[in-house]
Amino acid sequence: MVGEVGIFGELALVDDQPRNASAIARTRCKVAVIDLRRFTVLVQPTPFFAIEVVQVRAARLRRTTGPN
Repeated sequence: MVGEVGIFGELALVDDQPRNASAIARTRCKVAVIDLRRFTVLVQPTPFFAIEVVQVRAARLRRTTGPN
């Protein structure tokens, strides 16, 4: 589940492959589509944005792989 101000589909930024999941909103929301070009523009003035995206990806990966 993605909460308010959440991120999804971030893996497609890295490997440029089709997404392997869908998203359905439970409530009205606004969604911003960010392709690689826009991502690089957003990261230049705000490098923390890139770190946040990587942290989201890392947290999802840890949840799927379980404890070591």
